[in-house]
Amino acid sequence: MGELDLLKKLHDDLIRFSAMLNFDKTHSWHRNMVALHGSLIELSGALLMLLNGGRQIAVPSIFRTILETYVEFYNLLKDKTYGYHMEAQYIYQWLELLKEAANGTNPYLESIAKLPDLSQRISEMEKELTNLKVKGYSPLKVCERFERAGMLNEYASLYNMLSAD
Repeated sequence: MGELDLLKKLHDDLIRFSAMLNFDKTHSWHRNMVALHGSLIELSGALLMLLNGGRQIAVPSIFRTILETYVEFYNLLKDKTYGYHMEAQYIYQWLELLKEAANGTNPYLESIAKLPDLSQRISEMEKELTNLKVKGYSPLKVCERFERAGMLNEYASLYNMLSAD
């Protein structure tokens, strides 16, 4: 079986498994698992369309995203509290963006910089992030995510090749 056949099987299996999903939309673990599952379907489908259409330049970038998504999915499946690390990463990334907007020098963030409660939002998010860190849930570097998934070899080879591409 070739790589394209394996990708098609993965995509088809993901869709088939979707029919078996039962989840509580009010539960963050369930929402995260379903969102990551959906991302894997969309990304593998996009990859198939590109490859079948002879469009290959974006393949490494999309495959790298699939790999990152799989790592998050696996870590969350293995440890339900992993979602707190995901939340810490989400807050951290938005804090970086909001702080960049607050310094007023980035024209792409001009509309955010004009928010009347921007400093209050930043302060609240900093508290949220601090609370998560105190509980042991900090944002994780990509390498740390792969390590938790037992995929350091993949990180040190495949992921780095895809990132360099």
